[in-house]
Order: sequence, then structure tokens, then C-alpha cells
Amino acid sequence: MLRLVADELPNFNDVNVATAFNKLGKICSFRLFPRNIAADDSFRRLMLSARALCADGRLQAREFSNITHAVAKMSAAGKFGTGDAGVEDTLAALEKRVVLVAENMAPQGVSNTVYSFALLGRMPGTDARAVLEAALVRVAPGMKSQEVSNVMWATATLGLNLRAETWAALESAVVRVGPDMTPQAVATTLRSVLSPAATRGVPLPACYPSLWRAACGFEHRSVGPEDMKTMFHAQLIHTELVSGEMRDEVTLPLWIMHEAREAWMSNARDAVSVSHSVKEVANILGDLGIRHEVEHLTDDGYFSIDVYLSESDVALEFDGPAHFIITDGGEGVDPGDASGISTRTPTRTLSTETRDMFLARRHRVVLSVPWFEWAEFNGKGAAEKQAYVTAKLRSVGFSIPAST
Repeated sequence: MLRLVADELPNFNDVNVATAFNKLGKICSFRLFPRNIAADDSFRRLMLSARALCADGRLQAREFSNITHAVAKMSAAGKFGTGDAGVEDTLAALEKRVVLVAENMAPQGVSNTVYSFALLGRMPGTDARAVLEAALVRVAPGMKSQEVSNVMWATATLGLNLRAETWAALESAVVRVGPDMTPQAVATTLRSVLSPAATRGVPLPACYPSLWRAACGFEHRSVGPEDMKTMFHAQLIHTELVSGEMRDEVTLPLWIMHEAREAWMSNARDAVSVSHSVKEVANILGDLGIRHEVEHLTDDGYFSIDVYLSESDVALEFDGPAHFIITDGGEGVDPGDASGISTRTPTRTLSTETRDMFLARRHRVVLSVPWFEWAEFNGKGAAEKQAYVTAKLRSVGFSIPAST
């Protein structure tokens, strides 16, 4: 495909460019796909063509959404190097273009675009948010169940503060497509309405009980393991983190505390990988003479903590880039900064906030080590990292052993 792009790119129009991106997006999970496709000269030229199409107004709505969706899938698959200037320039050009093409998007295009911003972990700018909200209101009556589910997931992932009109349109869409939703769509939508309710105090929508009724209609055998975990996560948020009359109207599936609970607990117990950064933090704690346990299960077996300090009941989490949303207007981490560091403040995802709320109910202190703070010590000595960890612990009243 890349050879074809290299040979034919001078003859490509906007449809051809979008098709090339779309095809690459569909195969980006393949084992032989380049680990950093942005380093490939043909792909860099393809990105340059996309930026040129945005700049001269030739990139239309359908092609725009196809390119954006493909770039998001490649990014989510880890196929771009950190802070690649060409990728960032392309994303900036696409975001500028959406302001002009959103009004012509079909329901799938709007859904894919909003979903893509969330998949990228990138908050669209003020102008883009405004046109996308207007587009959502326009197309919501015609969205299919998967499109509605994707939009609900995206708005929760980005933590969008939607206007009342937009939220009403989405809620009506949920009610309309609810009977046709798959278990995955129901599970995703449930968690998407519960996350802002738990973290922002947003009232649960009137459609909320109907989503659980839909869940009750599924045989547990028809619900896959991932959807089981999402359902149980939703049940945990429902039970522990939200309140209100709407909550009392809900009937939970009989299998939620059996098959779904087991799927969730198996994941917490078995699907564990310890990152290099977590190992670094753990080694520093060892050097400080602090007793700790890596990937410690909470007493109920529901959550695995990166590093647990048992003597002071401190749950320490190392939060990588996936725990944050990049925001515009001088906020958020600047991925184009060559050092990977920025003075801008990142925004934690609602998922990360709910995790900390759960852990705070189970432990005395929840302590976060954000990746961008840790990255400031890249190329520096161990002493600087040890001083950082020491300061973090002291900030929550942890007493460092005198020998250190």
C-alpha cells in the first residue's frame, strides 16, 4: 500500500487520499504494520497531501471523517512516534477543517469524528466543539445504535460539558435505539452516563433505567467477557458512586454479581502488566526502606493497585498518557514539545477520576504519579527521582524512614 501511495500520490484526489488512510487504518493492528508509520516517507507525503486538501478547501465531509477516523485508529494502535511534528500538524489541520465541513456530515461521519477525537485523547477546540455539538443535534434522530453508543463513549471519555439541547438530542436517540442495542452498546452507554454522574454530579438521564432493562433482557451467554467487565464496572459505579431517585428505579441483571463479577475480578487478578515506570518507583521505595507491594489487590478483589504501601495504607498509581486528555487553549500536555514536557496542565479522564473514587473508599490515601511529571527527570540521575518520590509521600503525611 505504501508503495502504491509512493507511485500514485501525485495523481490522488481527495477521495483517493481518504481511501488510502482508510485502508491503512483497517490494517494497522496487523503484526507487520510499521511500528512508527509516521517515519515512512510515503506516509509523510500522504499526510502532507491531507494537510494541503484541508488548506485549499478540497477535503469534503465524508473524506474528512474517513481520514480522521483512520489517524485515530493508528494512534490508538501505537503506530505513531511520540510528539511527531507531522502527525501533530495533520491533526491541527483536520481540526481546523472540521469547523467548515461538520454541517454537511452524515450521522456516521459525525459519530466517527467525535469518536476519533476521544480515541486520540484530544479535546477539540472551542470552535470545533461548537460545530460538532450542532451537528450532533442535527443528526441524532438518524443515528444507528452503534453510532449513538460511540458518541456517548466519546463525550464521556473527553469529559465534554454538553449543552442541554445536545444532551436532550442524545438522550432521545438512546431511547429510540435502545431496543436494537447490542450488549456492547448497552454496556458502553451505561458506563458513559454513569461516569459524569459520579464525577461531575450530572443527573442520570431519564433513559437510564431503560438501559438496565435492556441489559436484563440479555442472556449472560450472549454477553462477551469485555462487555461483562464493562457491565460490572457500571454496576459498581451505580452502587458505590451515584445516588438519586433514578438509581432506585433500576433492576440489575441476575448475572451481574455472578458471571460479570467473575469476569471483572479475573481481569483485576490476571490481566496485569508492570510498566518500566512502576518498576522504577517500586525500586526507589525499596531503596528508601519502605515496605510495598506491586500490583496489590484490594480486599474485595475488584482493583489492582500499581504500588501499595501497607504500613500507611497508601495506594500509589502511575498514570500514563491514557489517563489524560490533551486540551486546547493553553491547557494540556503539548505533544509537539521536543522534550515531551509542557507547563500546560493536563485534564484527567473521568475513568481515572472514578478509579480514584473507588480506591479512596478502600484506602486511606490515593496518590498519583502523572507521566509528564515523571518524564521531567528523563536524562537526570536517580537522586532527582528519589527526591520527587520522597516529596510526593511527604505531601500526604507519609513518614520517610530516618535512615534515608
